Amino acid sequence: MMKKLIYAAVAATMMFSGCEYHPYYDGQEFCIYDDGCGLIKEDGAHIVVPVKDKHPYVLEFYGGSGKNHKIMVEDPEILGYVYEEPLVSSTLIDGMKVVPANIVLQPKRTGGTSVTVEDVDAGKSIQLYVTVLDSYKAIEVSEGNAAFETGTIFALPYDGTEDVVKICRGSLADRDVEHIVDGRFAFVIEDDFLYFELTYPADESGRPSAEGVETGRRYQIRHYQGMPDDGTYMMLLLNLKDYPYVTKGYYEPDHYDVDLMFADVTGLDEPMTEEEAEYDYFVASSARLLPWTF
Repeated sequence: MMKKLIYAAVAATMMFSGCEYHPYYDGQEFCIYDDGCGLIKEDGAHIVVPVKDKHPYVLEFYGGSGKNHKIMVEDPEILGYVYEEPLVSSTLIDGMKVVPANIVLQPKRTGGTSVTVEDVDAGKSIQLYVTVLDSYKAIEVSEGNAAFETGTIFALPYDGTEDVVKICRGSLADRDVEHIVDGRFAFVIEDDFLYFELTYPADESGRPSAEGVETGRRYQIRHYQGMPDDGTYMMLLLNLKDYPYVTKGYYEPDHYDVDLMFADVTGLDEPMTEEEAEYDYFVASSARLLPWTF
């Protein structure tokens, strides 16, 4: 980000002096920028792209001449792309706009392929390996309880149209995920409170187990401090606002990263009050995108 700001300042100076100049192509070594890998200068980098994602996956190009790029995808049935040319513009209304050349990846189906990007004028090319995987909205337990230990992951269908949850264990940060069992789930809003209902095979202690018997759990979702809140707002905090029954009407940032309490209310007919301090619960964070194949 700092490099971009410095380049932008230099570009403004050059433009106002009447010179044509794009700050991202100043004769330095050609490289590709990926959010996960950072600057890529050599062949062999491996990136994982979700097959479903509302946020475009973009690879930006820096260095070289920036005037003539050639893109080659090994298997276009797995992955497509859209090329966007570099741009430096300035208007009194919009101010200065500096955009590097980039490609927006367009995954079509799961599988592996490679993408080679060449700066034709500079004579340098870089090959990336791309794996396109299924996507889930993954909720990771950060403070466990009797049924769901720390590191339990609930992998929900990306678009919310199915009710199968894959219960896993591992780490989203490390993308080290092991599938345990499948279950059924539902988010239910009753009396303005949000509930997470689960049915899954469990052992005698309630832990997910492939050899277990079908067990039901119902959790009321609260703020980490234990306070309940409006159900639709809690869905926003979970980064699940795009699920079909979530309504709008609140300020909606692009992404939440908060801890929420899942309080066990299995068998209770009435919503818990703020005064009820004794209950079983686990703590988990807002859902994050999980590209994975189970």
